[in-house]
Amino acid sequence: MTDKEKELIEKINRLAKDGVGGEKINAEKKLKALMEKFGITEEDLESNRKYIYYYKVPNKNTIYYRLFIQIVANFNNKIRTTAVERHIMGIELTPEENIELSARIDFYFSCYKKDEEYFFRAFVHKNDLYSGVDTETKATEEVINEMLKVMQISEGLEKHNLAKQIELKG
Repeated sequence: MTDKEKELIEKINRLAKDGVGGEKINAEKKLKALMEKFGITEEDLESNRKYIYYYKVPNKNTIYYRLFIQIVANFNNKIRTTAVERHIMGIELTPEENIELSARIDFYFSCYKKDEEYFFRAFVHKNDLYSGVDTETKATEEVINEMLKVMQISEGLEKHNLAKQIELKG
């Protein structure tokens, strides 16, 4: 069975359950025929049943909102979503998809926050904004690797010069 056929069966199944009058009856007949054609049982349909799961969404004006939307779209760009409240989004998923999407969101948010810290330190380094040297931190292998990563990131950043900016505007 192709993905298109699976999608069709899911849509017809939803219509058979949620439809009204003649559309519901027609959907039930079509669903029965498709189930026979592909050897699908009621249990198979229930295991693919989708529910609306609610996710707390970051503020729209933040990079975290953009990251959340990117993760959801990358997971499946055909997911049906509904805005429930300002920071709540309902997403139609199977229980298995919900587990996988939740794990992806947790994983990538955690990774992003770690990388964001590296970017901050690289930006401070590149623009000479640091306040002094930390003499208390021991130079372990992990600390040295982190510093090397910060240095590599800072190489790719542009150095900003306030005095030059004032000259250009003045």
